[in-house]
Amino acid sequence: MVSWIHVISAGTSVLRNFIRDRAERARELGISEWGSIGFDHPDQAKAQALATRSSQVFRDLYEYVSSRPQRASAELNAFLKAVSLFNHSPPSEVGIYLFSSDTGTGYLSASIVFEFLRSQGYRMLSDDPIRIKGLGRNLLSFEDSLIDLIEKVVIKILEWNSKGYKVYLNLTGGFKPESAYLLLAGALAGARRAYYIHELFEDVVFIPLPKLTIDQKLTKLIEKLPNPYQTFSELELEEILRDEGLDLIELRDRGLVYEGVPAFRKYVVRLVMELMKGGGLR
Repeated sequence: MVSWIHVISAGTSVLRNFIRDRAERARELGISEWGSIGFDHPDQAKAQALATRSSQVFRDLYEYVSSRPQRASAELNAFLKAVSLFNHSPPSEVGIYLFSSDTGTGYLSASIVFEFLRSQGYRMLSDDPIRIKGLGRNLLSFEDSLIDLIEKVVIKILEWNSKGYKVYLNLTGGFKPESAYLLLAGALAGARRAYYIHELFEDVVFIPLPKLTIDQKLTKLIEKLPNPYQTFSELELEEILRDEGLDLIELRDRGLVYEGVPAFRKYVVRLVMELMKGGGLR
């Protein structure tokens, strides 16, 4: 039986730390540059293909993480400290939901962390790491990645919260803008607390998640619009908002409406709709 669920955002700390600590072996394996390659680098496909237990790179990385998990992985460093402080044990009662960026190096690193946690007896809530479409690729895919984050992570948090599970967010790994969005969306969906390893003093810090809500005038408007994703004319959107007691300039300042385009941001609409469906805004 699962008593607690930890949602873990995985970055590439495993790769970067392996390259730092075992530089010669990294050169032998041909991965010494993988800690910093871009999303469009040809080696991203190679890294993706090696995210399997049968590859030598995977075996070397896994052995490295197994030998010193908290030095090898920032995500594990935060997680292992958190479960100890929270007294979340035994591992069989701790559910793990781990997701990665949409890059080969990100998925490879996440796969190592995933396999290590499974070997320690933690309850993995997916068959493999969850890959977030567009995450970590480019600015054009940023909005799509947030929508995929809602579909694959936030909806899960809503489901678990409705069933009484206590959900914790490990935001140590991954990209900061997306982590900030997940922090906000997770709080709205009912997550209990967030934590991460602070870069300055290298220890786990905890972020309380108070119960949050979205302005009911905005949620009711999005709910009743026939197509809240549509693009309006500037005047039309101003009038619609004014009728609901809302101000277009303020919503733009808050990032809820596009700059220069009279339309609600897609990931804002999707989040509101899922929160209402899941009871997070009732």
